[in-house]
Amino acid sequence: MPALEMLKERRLVVGLVSNLSKSLNSYCHDLGLAPYVDFALTSSQIDAEKPHPQIFLAALDCAGVAASEALHVGDQYYADVVGARGADITPLLLDRDGFWEEIDDSTKIRSLTEIVQYL
Repeated sequence: MPALEMLKERRLVVGLVSNLSKSLNSYCHDLGLAPYVDFALTSSQIDAEKPHPQIFLAALDCAGVAASEALHVGDQYYADVVGARGADITPLLLDRDGFWEEIDDSTKIRSLTEIVQYL
């Protein structure tokens, strides 16, 4: 929550992009994320899964920003980093436990609060 609060204090648009087949709205509400999330997209809504650029482009449309103005944070190298790059979005790889140590072509963060360093 601290990271989301920081992003909202800066009046940034925050979206969730997932390969889940169910709507994220109930998850956002149940987890207390709804006040911080401006939109949530799933692969079933867009008919494309990460890493396909189509889901990332749909997120850009929802956010109302160009790819050069966006940042994608995810914890999967192929789906999130490769996918974001395919849509010309800057990726951050969330690697809380050092699982992706061999990855050296992406900026890695250990905590969501580190996002503000890259804005």
